[in-house]
Amino acid sequence: MQEEKYWVTCTDKFMSGWGLAKNKISKMVCTVSTYADAERVESLWGGQSDKKYVNIRITEPRYPSHSYHTAYFQYNPETNRVVGISEELED
Repeated sequence: MQEEKYWVTCTDKFMSGWGLAKNKISKMVCTVSTYADAERVESLWGGQSDKKYVNIRITEPRYPSHSYHTAYFQYNPETNRVVGISEELED
């Protein structure tokens, strides 16, 4: 049986436009294995004023690298924290 996956995505307004996201939109993507964890991440990110357009997805998001910088995260349910795992600039 295939493990379910969910993706929580948002736009990081603070990081957009400079640094690794110079002239780009900064997107954050967190992969989780349960819908309940996706809701927790959505709640964490949704409560931050610099995070916009927080969504739960059932398909893996793809953002074109010419317009977006994408940072990938994992959720730790034991600590209720989201931690960065990598940053990739690819289509």
